[in-house]
Amino acid sequence: MNHPIRWRIAQHVEQYWWRRYLHDKDWPTYHQWKCNYWNTLIGHATAISPELAKLVDDSTISILDAGCGPAGVYMVLDEHPVTAIDPLIETYAYWLEHFKTSVFPWVDFRNIPLEQFKCREPFELVFCMNALNHVADIELATEKLVAATSQNGVIVITWDAHNYSVLQKLFRLVPGDILHPHQYTLNGYVHLFNCYGLQLQGNLTLRKGRLFNHELLVFKKI
Repeated sequence: MNHPIRWRIAQHVEQYWWRRYLHDKDWPTYHQWKCNYWNTLIGHATAISPELAKLVDDSTISILDAGCGPAGVYMVLDEHPVTAIDPLIETYAYWLEHFKTSVFPWVDFRNIPLEQFKCREPFELVFCMNALNHVADIELATEKLVAATSQNGVIVITWDAHNYSVLQKLFRLVPGDILHPHQYTLNGYVHLFNCYGLQLQGNLTLRKGRLFNHELLVFKKI
């Protein structure tokens, strides 16, 4: 379901959150911490999918980082040409001292929502890290994500998934989670992707919470 008003509010809160989060952090220390985080996460994902491991090791393939934010997985993909898209790229570049696109010469940054993204050639490997539940139109964004993935390509996803369907329904009615316009259980996300011809290769709970778990999933386009 499209939630344009909730999405616009979430976008304002998102850029404000990053400004507060990064303003007192030492950039070299944070950069190293974040790179370690991404390398560990990629290690978890490759353990789920041997095909993903081969793609990560193949420096000839191009990679899409959809909803990259100012500190995305592109940070550790310097052996690949990377396209990184986010509707707040220009906002981050203006407001965040830590975010300088020139630091990442292997990345083609594009200030565009996922729903408007078109690529000349599909990507064999796509990352969408904690971003799909931030979009305005999740069905259209999923359709675009799948269209940007080549046949037999791999999509790596992370998101916060509700642990209780009752609270999921409540959060859809009342914006208790202002940063995320869309509220799904893990099974709900998997069902959404299955509807677009994606096959789940495996998943891992990265962080357990009382209301949400932060989930890592690897899909293959079949």
